[in-house]
Order: sequence, then C-alpha cells, then structure tokens
Amino acid sequence: MTVIAPRQHQQSDPNLGARLYLFSVEEYFEMARKGVLKETDPVELIEGLLYLKDSIVPPYGVPVGIPPVEIWPEANVWSSHPLRRLTVTEYEGLLREGILDLAKRHELIEGWVVEKMSRNPPHDYVLSCMQDALATALPKDWYLRNQMAITLDESLPEPDLAIVIWPKSHFQTRHPTPGDVALVVEVADKTLALDLGAKCRSYARNRILELWVADVANRTLHVFKNPSGPTDQPSFASHHKLGMDEHVHLDILGKLNARWTVRELFGA
Repeated sequence: MTVIAPRQHQQSDPNLGARLYLFSVEEYFEMARKGVLKETDPVELIEGLLYLKDSIVPPYGVPVGIPPVEIWPEANVWSSHPLRRLTVTEYEGLLREGILDLAKRHELIEGWVVEKMSRNPPHDYVLSCMQDALATALPKDWYLRNQMAITLDESLPEPDLAIVIWPKSHFQTRHPTPGDVALVVEVADKTLALDLGAKCRSYARNRILELWVADVANRTLHVFKNPSGPTDQPSFASHHKLGMDEHVHLDILGKLNARWTVRELFGA
C-alpha cells in the first residue's frame, strides 16, 4: 500500500446530492493498521481514491470497478483505470474502527463509499409526510425505519424509509436483510440520479419487493415492483411514474393494504 503524487481529475459537481468519498492519507493507513485492508492489497491512494497499481493485471483478487457517474462525474474520463471497491465486511470494519470522518454522512452503494450531502427542508418535509402516512398503515409488529441501514450483497444503504416485517426488537444486533424488508422509500432532491441508478440496481439485485422514489423537485413518485434478482443488469420489471393526483396502492404479503394519492404522500 502506497501513496503517490496526485493525478489531476475534475472535482465532483458541488450540486450533486451525493458523491464518491475521498479518503485522507490518515484514513488510508488506518485501514491497513486496523486490518480492513491488507498490506499486500494492490492499491495506491491518489487524490483520495483507491486506484489499482498500474503493474497489476487481471485477475485482481479484490473487488474492482468504475464508480457510477451519479457519484463520480469524471468516471467516463478515467474509465480505463479501475478503482478498488469495498466489501460490506470491509465497510463495516471502517465503521467499527471509527476510521471514516464522523462529521460526514456516508453509506456503501455497490462497493463505493458515498458521501451524502446535507438535507434540505423540502426533502425533510416530504420525508416526514410519507413517514406519517405509512405509519398509519403498518400491521401490528411491523416497523417503519427512518434512515437506518439495511444489509445487501454489495451495499449498506440507509434508505429514507424502510418497512420491515418484524418489530424493532428483532434488530438489536443486526441490520435487516432483503427478506426482512417489505418496502424501501428514497426521497430524492439532488440525489435523484443515484436513487434511480445505482441504488435502484442494488435493490433490484437483492430482490427488495417494492421501491418508491419520491422526486421532490418534479412532484412525482416512481414505483418499482417485481425485482429481477442478481443479473448482469438488475432492474424492476414494473416501473410507474405517478403524478400528484394519481393513486398508489401498497399491497404487501397480504398484510399491508393501503391506498393514497401522491399528493397526500407529499403533503401537498
């Protein structure tokens, strides 16, 4: 593991609601010292990013890829040089050992540590309205989680809302996994591209039953159902984009059955 002179690349768009996390030199060496990465890991830190060393050729022996453009706009420029992705276990190690900057909000999406920007009042208002609406429809012993992690195969996202089919006491020592989750809700302001892109893929690949993405700016609700599971291009077979006066019907496992207009969910 080495640190070499920085390679110049563009800075992320400041208007993005989320962006690729940039590791400090101190964090980089703490990863090795705490055993999150091995000393033999074929990476070097360049401007906060974990690049594979130029001398390394496939098979790499570690997870690699190119970050999605939703969190790294310059991905198309550097697409010929893969970066090191992190496993869920490695990311949990970063959290457990207190390596990441606690002043920043972050989550793991498809192996990439994503730094989340500060929320704004329109986002929080729609989030609170949707939380209130969903809470009234919950079956007994189901639980509505607010910005708490769920464990996926390559991700540890923190969706704005998630309905799980167990009481909260069920998750004292672990995060929910896909089989525990009835609905995931992402409220998107500046994060719409990420929520409809990498996050949607992750939820489809892990067979999350239903995903809602609330587009705050355009006052629409994206409803995704029928996930593909793990494929080369994970997706949901059903995707409906609903306007303010259209209805959304939530029918989960025969136990949760409710209906709202999008306007009601948005508190408009």
